[in-house]
Parts: sequence; structure tokens; C-alpha cells
Amino acid sequence: MFAGRKEHMDALQKLYSNNKPQIVLVHGHKRVGKTELLREFVRDKRHLYLYPSYYHERNILNIFMNKLADYYYDDNKVDVESWEKFFNYLYKINADSKSIIIIDNINYILTINTNFMDTLISAWKDIPKNSQLFLILMGDDLPAPSIDKISQLGKRDMSLIHIHYLGFKDVLQFFPTYNVVEKIRAYSVVGGVPAYLQYLSPESNMLENIDRNFLSSNQFLYQEAIRIISERLREPSYYFTILETIGGHKRRMQEIVELSGLSPSLVSKYLDVLRKMRIVERAVPVTEKKPNSSKKGMYWLPSNYLKFWFSFIYPNMDRIEIRETKELRKEIARTLDGYIDHVFPNICSEFLRSILLRTKLFSQDAIFGSWWDGRNSMDVTVMDKGGKRMLYGSVKWKREPFTTLEMDELKRTADKVRVKPDRAYYALFSRGGFTKGVIQVAKEEHLLLYTLDNIEKVLMAH
Repeated sequence: MFAGRKEHMDALQKLYSNNKPQIVLVHGHKRVGKTELLREFVRDKRHLYLYPSYYHERNILNIFMNKLADYYYDDNKVDVESWEKFFNYLYKINADSKSIIIIDNINYILTINTNFMDTLISAWKDIPKNSQLFLILMGDDLPAPSIDKISQLGKRDMSLIHIHYLGFKDVLQFFPTYNVVEKIRAYSVVGGVPAYLQYLSPESNMLENIDRNFLSSNQFLYQEAIRIISERLREPSYYFTILETIGGHKRRMQEIVELSGLSPSLVSKYLDVLRKMRIVERAVPVTEKKPNSSKKGMYWLPSNYLKFWFSFIYPNMDRIEIRETKELRKEIARTLDGYIDHVFPNICSEFLRSILLRTKLFSQDAIFGSWWDGRNSMDVTVMDKGGKRMLYGSVKWKREPFTTLEMDELKRTADKVRVKPDRAYYALFSRGGFTKGVIQVAKEEHLLLYTLDNIEKVLMAH
């Protein structure tokens, strides 16, 4: 299913409509739909797709050259021994025609030739002015130095498109027969990766899907997390330990150090690597004026798939490998809602971003996140520029209705936030609905109440 990529598709179409040579770098996590996006983009356009299968560099160059010569109907096929000659050939032969050339898996090319980006940039300076080459480079999340290098070309010649995970809004389309609770469970387990979502059967509930796809050692979703870490990182055991700690909702640096048994310097080193790979992200309270230097930072896994895997699968791999999963199934069924408690706030934040920016209640540069200090925390917090407006949110995944006592607790916590806005709003999100007392208060104050049906209806409509 091709879903949730309209923004990226529109960006590609707009760039393509310019009659000038351009390089577009498309990158993002594995399996988030980069190839599907480009397949859809070039569906009605003449193009050439080049994939460097894991050959020696000289073989790759000659395979690419032969395909280029065929594409441009050039009978003078020649061997090339360098990327410099390859790009010089490409840029010159393309001078009179509009064409799309896609080079995929540039991560591999960068491993066999660290000067690939430098060569591309150097040759680009001599591209004919009348060229209409639309060169797309595609790969998994790229190291910052490679992005920095190609960015030297400037916005006139180069564009960067980063493909993110799909949001909950887009995942809704994958399971039209699920009720909203099952949709949230699906999103909480595999997140916004189209390739993972396609392993879930809409004919089965999520506990059945978990049993089928995670609790067997020969299944793709069981093995995928191991591939992500082991194939891309040295010393994977240290990374597994840190990720298990974060997956268990111990997210402060001190907690990670204590529970992992690693030294602070090692934890800091490995967290930096994981952040560069976008496997881990660091968050701070929305009120922090200097986020990068804040001591209140906490680490989290942006991938719900990895979050679920390190919460339930990694600690139980021994039981799964020997197929003793009967009790594990019961444990997951019993504790899954507790796990979703930690994912549901992100869905609510996505929902708020959709309605608050569309209604212009908050500005485009508003900060969406959460808030905490040493003792208190709020699930969802939104702060407008300068703190003139703030929204304080509380999220409950429990089956029982949201009570006035819980509402009052949110207000007491909000009073502890040092930033004092000119206008404050309160939002309550509840799976189980609201008591009559809460509903009555909402009629009298700036209190916004949202049920699961509200969230689904608004996101599906927009």
C-alpha cells in the first residue's frame, strides 16, 4: 500500500518541474517506503534505476556505464575505472534531454569509496547549463558528513528529502476492519514502517498477530531487530544492553548507566552512535531554553517496532528459541496495555499537532512534546513561541473513565511549570471516556476532552 507520502511526492514533482539539473538525496530508515515512493514517482516518466549489487567497485562502474549507454542509445560503450569518469560521461551525455537517473544503496558505495560524494560534487561543477538531469541518490539514513558534503552544492542544485516513519494517521488506512483500539495496538507494536505493517493480518487481532510474527524464531519480525543492530554496529552486545534498558522505560542517563552496568563514558559513546543512526532520540521538556545543554534529557526509541521488541522479545529470546512461549503469550496479553500507556501520548501529540496548527490556535513554530522535572511529569505539553500560550495534557489508556481527581492532578502539575503563559489550555485523552464531573468542568473551563473515536475521526478526515 502506498500511503502517507503525499508531502514527499509533491516535493519530488515540484523539483522535477524545474528545467535545470538537480541532485535529490532521498534517505531514511530501512523499509520506510523509499523505493515505493520513487517507484510511484517515476511511474509515468522515463528513468533509469541503478543498483550497486555487492560487487567490486570496478564491476559496479562498468555495469552502470553499460546501462547508461543503453539508456541514452550510445553505441560507444567504454570501460571506466573511476567515478570521476562515470559522472563526466553522465553529465555530458545528458545535456539535451530530460531524464531521471536513480542510484540506490549509496550506503554501500560510500563503504567502498569514501570519496564518492567529493567526486560527484567536483564533477557537478562542470555540468552543462542546459542539462536537465534529475539525479536521485537513495540510501538508508546517511552519516552526517556525507549529507554535509553534498549540501555544499546549495539549495539551487541539491535537495534533501528525509523519509520518516508513517504517523498514526497514515497507519489507520492499513486496517479498515479494525476498531480504533486494535489500530492503536497495531501502531504500538510495529509503528509506521509499511513493510512491517504488511506482515499483520487484518483477519487476526493483535495478540494473534504478535504470536504469529514475533514468538517464532524463524519469523521476519522476530529477526529484523537483530539485523538492524548486528549488521550496522560493532560490539552489538553493548548496544542491545542499552536499547533493552531504554525499551524498559528507563530513559535517563543515570538509569541507563546503572541498569546496563556500563561506564558513563561508554554509555555516552554508544548513545551518540545510536542517535546519529536515528535509532535513539533525545528529548527534553518543552520549556527548556537550551535543549542541547539541558541536564534533563531523556532517551527514547522513535521506532515502536524496536520499542516493542526490546520490551517483550529481547528479554525472552531464550523462551522463543526453544518454543516455550505459552506463558509468554499470557504475559504479553496481561501487560500489553501497560506498554501502550507509553506509546499513546505520542499518538495524542500527533493529533494535537493536526488540530492546533490547522485551527491556528498555536503558531507553526510551537513546540510539541512533554514536560517533567525531578518529581513531576505531564504526558503531552505544547508551548507557543515565547511561552505565551501553553497546553497541558494528560493521557489515560485505562478502560475506566477519566476522573475529576485525575483532572485536578494535571492542574496541580501544570502549576509547577515555571513558564507562566498568558493563556493556558488543558486537554484530557481517555480510552475509557470521562465521568460526569469532568464533562461538567469542560463546559465551564478551557478543558478539551478527547476519546479514541474523536482522535480517529479527526485524523481520518484530515
